[in-house]
Amino acid sequence: MNPRWTDGLLHVDRRQVAIKKYDHGTIFFDPNFLGSGYARKLYAVSSAEPTSRGRAHRHVAAHLVHLIEGANVRLAYQEPDGRPIVMRLEPGYFYYVPSNIPHQFEFEGRMISEEFSSSTAFIASVAAGQPTKEILETDLFTISK
Repeated sequence: MNPRWTDGLLHVDRRQVAIKKYDHGTIFFDPNFLGSGYARKLYAVSSAEPTSRGRAHRHVAAHLVHLIEGANVRLAYQEPDGRPIVMRLEPGYFYYVPSNIPHQFEFEGRMISEEFSSSTAFIASVAAGQPTKEILETDLFTISK
């Protein structure tokens, strides 16, 4: 699959399922990976704002983030000792986010990224009646300054 922007439109594989639509983009879920034990989400977002920032959160499962396209994409995360770290992400690379580590993304313009995580961890969490994602009230970019 090769997601790409053409003439202001995002073109993605038709097997994707849109799971969440925002004013600034869509999150697609790829059911083709479930049999492999992994879940895959594709994030296609675009913002007219100078900088867009997601909310800080953490997941029950570790995941890999692959930045496909985007300029000035940053990831803020919190070390186990509480220190916030901010790093710039480069297109074409994979970034590992451990389970239960608070993290948050910030970008300018538009961004396409994909996330791979263990579907078994999510399924076990749902089966136990536990949330798979926790939204946090803190802003990791603000406390990192």
